[in-house]
Amino acid sequence: MKYVGNIIYDEKLMDDQTKFVIFGAGKTGKAIYEFFDINKRTNSILCFCDRNCMLWDTEYKGIKIVNPKKIMQEHSECHFLVGGLYGEEIAEYLISNGIENIHILFLN
Repeated sequence: MKYVGNIIYDEKLMDDQTKFVIFGAGKTGKAIYEFFDINKRTNSILCFCDRNCMLWDTEYKGIKIVNPKKIMQEHSECHFLVGGLYGEEIAEYLISNGIENIHILFLN
């Protein structure tokens, strides 16, 4: 796990070289996206992923929503951003699939 805490204190989010996957395309995922948008960092978002297969191959604000299994296999080096009610559960899911770069974010 790379970070657990408030989104505004996660310094890695401002790193120009890091690519991010937002896990979840619901309310929390969209709030994480808005943080990136406000800080002019949306180019760092590789994609959203969501376990809801009805969302796969759709987009939110021009960013694809994909199958989590696929993105974990193809981009395991990325930093995965999770939050909301299921943040801990999602982090455990990512860890069980070999993902190490996980940020559990608390949003204001």
